Amino acid sequence: MESDKVQARVKEWTITLDTYRVSSGSTTPLYRMRAPYVNKDGFRFTIYRKGIFSELGKRLGMQDIEVGDPDFDRDYVVQGNDEAKVLSLLANPKIRQLIQTQPSFNLKVKDDEAGSVRPSRRC
Repeated sequence: MESDKVQARVKEWTITLDTYRVSSGSTTPLYRMRAPYVNKDGFRFTIYRKGIFSELGKRLGMQDIEVGDPDFDRDYVVQGNDEAKVLSLLANPKIRQLIQTQPSFNLKVKDDEAGSVRPSRRC
């Protein structure tokens, strides 16, 4: 895997923007923004555009939280370990609009390899 990155310090945050290619036959670059932080309550979520297998996943029991915006619910899969917090986050129409302007989108809060938590965005 090859990678290029830029890091910026903003107050107590270190934000990393990088591009990388995974050597799995694809030569499409992936863009990612990461900002590690301490996640005191363990809140996790994932938001991504639906793909060809999303409907099959739903039929097999995959979680997809509906946020009440028909266009957003049609185009995105939303998963999380606290539905009320996910709904609160996506209740803001500006956040949904910013997500919808991206041609390809994947936002998640997850544990990384070192055990810290970081949001990541993949374009």
